[in-house]
Amino acid sequence: MKKAQFIQTAIEEIDHIIKVATDKEKGRLDFRHFNRSHNERCIYGQMTGDCASDRAKEIMPKIYKTISYGNGWAFGMQDFTRGERFTPLEKYLFMVNPDTQLQIIQYIKGEIGTLRLI
Repeated sequence: MKKAQFIQTAIEEIDHIIKVATDKEKGRLDFRHFNRSHNERCIYGQMTGDCASDRAKEIMPKIYKTISYGNGWAFGMQDFTRGERFTPLEKYLFMVNPDTQLQIIQYIKGEIGTLRLI
């Protein structure tokens, strides 16, 4: 998967979250307690209590695709501790700095109106 395609997939996932998650769920997102590799403090975990919960699975896009390791820009030598199944957004959050993670959370919550991912 090429970089631009991967980023577009992450953006589509963010837009899906905005449409599907309730305002209450989005309001639970808190960057101060965000931990991209913790099942209760990651994006889906904060919104639903656990990223493996039935509700988290409902919020995740139905076009969920497992992105494989190895080939392509995104994941060459990344070390993901939670396992091999991540949504594109979850993988993207491992690859970006905290400022970008914060902007994604703010965008999902509606605190900022524009999000530019690179």
